[in-house]
Amino acid sequence: MSDIDVSKLKVVELKAELQSRGLDTKGNKAVLVKRLKAALNTGGGSDSGPDDVGDGGCGGDEAEQSQDESLNSTAAGEDSVIHDSGGATQESSYTPEDPTEDSQTGLADKMSEAEENMEEKPLETEAEDVEPAVTEEVKVKEEPVAECAVEPMEEQPSDADKAQVNGQDVKKEVPEESGRATKRRRSRSPEGERPRRRSRSRSPHHKHHSRRSHSPRRSRSPPKMQEFPEDTFDASVLSLDTYNSDLNLVMDKSRFSAEPMNQHGFGLMWAGARGTYGFLKGNICFEVKISKFLDVSHLPSDEPNPNVVRVGWSTGDTSMQLGEEAFSYGYGGTSKISEDCKFKDYGQPFEKGDVIGCFADLSADPVVLSFAKNGDHLGTAFEVSKEALAGRCLFPHILSKNCAFEVNFGQLEKPFFPLPPDLHHYTFAGCVPVDERIRGPEAPKKKAECEMIMMCGLPGCGKTTWATEYSKTHLDKKYNILGTNNIIDKMKVSFSIPN
Repeated sequence: MSDIDVSKLKVVELKAELQSRGLDTKGNKAVLVKRLKAALNTGGGSDSGPDDVGDGGCGGDEAEQSQDESLNSTAAGEDSVIHDSGGATQESSYTPEDPTEDSQTGLADKMSEAEENMEEKPLETEAEDVEPAVTEEVKVKEEPVAECAVEPMEEQPSDADKAQVNGQDVKKEVPEESGRATKRRRSRSPEGERPRRRSRSRSPHHKHHSRRSHSPRRSRSPPKMQEFPEDTFDASVLSLDTYNSDLNLVMDKSRFSAEPMNQHGFGLMWAGARGTYGFLKGNICFEVKISKFLDVSHLPSDEPNPNVVRVGWSTGDTSMQLGEEAFSYGYGGTSKISEDCKFKDYGQPFEKGDVIGCFADLSADPVVLSFAKNGDHLGTAFEVSKEALAGRCLFPHILSKNCAFEVNFGQLEKPFFPLPPDLHHYTFAGCVPVDERIRGPEAPKKKAECEMIMMCGLPGCGKTTWATEYSKTHLDKKYNILGTNNIIDKMKVSFSIPN
């Protein structure tokens, strides 16, 4: 040993030398080197040569293996591989004629320094306290280390020279792994945990995928839009007009009953519809029955008249807000009539279950509009000069707020209530010959002919103004302007905008 630099020996070799001399083998490399130098200086083994070092290394490994018989077969297999590798390398490592001695020694020095830096704090006291728990953990987690140690041996070439070089590589790397594995069995130093973390490390892409795998899945694509069949309704029948109505009014298939949407904010909005035909002459009538009050429990408690219906007549160029424009005449459940937002008391209040009859004497000049409640005539409500109408026909019109209703245009065998005695000569609107009616604006024959205009621009640049003017000049197309102004207009109470 006097010809060999003790500081260049590996930890396994140092332990083997100390064990052969009956000395303590615990501690990091610096402690082992110091202890072995002290033994050599006292003459404990000065006659040992390089061959003794090789034998001592093997003997030390065998002793260490006998001490760790409780470890699993994987760890034992790793130790046996290390022994063979160590034995093969020591014969060439200490041959003076080996031309690679300097380069191998320099690499070994660097690795030794790195190991010393990582083993400055052995934490031996902690190891003694938790030794049983650590042994169990090593049995479970040692497998990745064993795989890392065996993999280089599987790739050894058959050539003798290359095997010798590979043996040197294994001597530099694998014994350190063995030393770390041994240290893991005796202590819980941070250096001992590094191989386990390395063996289980994943690529950044895999980490990113793992993090995303626990994140909520992307929302599914929206369901396919329902396709409605083409309209096949008999155009000669007088009914509620799906083309001349509010979007938030839902009609049944017969088109003689309807109810407005009232979920959430829809409960604050009115929804109306006209009949498919208007009239210029004759004595015309129709009936409206309030069949149901819709639930309004979600509305503010101070909402005035949450369930109300307005019935009457209007020209085709007015909005769906019955009674809020000129030539739009309505009678509401609050016992008021209105035209152009001018209202006055009339008749009686009406509610669920009541039937309101609407009568128009278009043969007279001025035209006389009146109403009846449950068969009782309430008298004249409006008088409109034909000159003011200027040839415009009047359409049946119903406006509802949270009320389901039914209409009788004459399709029923019997009316809801008999006509008042002084109005027996009136004819139900649906019974008037088709050639004496005026057809309202007709919807496109096919869905593909429907039209939509999208307005794009900065706020306040005039999009709504342009759309409103355009729709007024194309009344036959019945554009629905989707915007806040349209919604607010349908939320008026007694012709004023609510808070």
